[in-house]
Amino acid sequence: MQARMARDAGALARLLDGFLRRFAYVSERNLETFTERLAGLLRATEVPRDPFYLLDGLGIGIERSLLVPPRRALWIREGNRYHIYCSRHESVEAARFSLWHELFEILAERPCFPTALDPATERRLADRFAACMLMPALPLRQQAAGLVHNPAGQVPVLARRFGVSSAAMRRRLHELGLVRPRPLPRCAYPWV
Repeated sequence: MQARMARDAGALARLLDGFLRRFAYVSERNLETFTERLAGLLRATEVPRDPFYLLDGLGIGIERSLLVPPRRALWIREGNRYHIYCSRHESVEAARFSLWHELFEILAERPCFPTALDPATERRLADRFAACMLMPALPLRQQAAGLVHNPAGQVPVLARRFGVSSAAMRRRLHELGLVRPRPLPRCAYPWV
């Protein structure tokens, strides 16, 4: 399927529009489901989900480029073809996140996208989409359960396995309720 997409730019548009028509809306409430169904469509079943490989296979061009800060990535459309430029100064982990973020923006731009989004909501959903794509809930829960007796090593080990930064992993674990809040340092208790 992916080789066909790379040859036929119109096939990508049909694939994306067909996928988007399956949803009545896209919001925080169904974003995990939306992401997992898209991952299934892309046959991205294993982690880490590498956007460099998957998006290129769909015919979406990817190029590391010089971008003016604070811009980390941007996409353009030429006819039915999409191209994503990602800052060459970003780490590989940050670039993966940015590429999935940009894919959500591409989806949100499609006329078939079921929900009208204001720019702030679109950015927030794009960030959550990228997090869900890179750190899917079920595999993350399974992997985290195997590290429950190693709380100090949990974040760095999981970050490596999922190909993300430690900060992104820490935030996703917190979001899924898989980490306990860190105790405050002793000096934070003035009465002790």
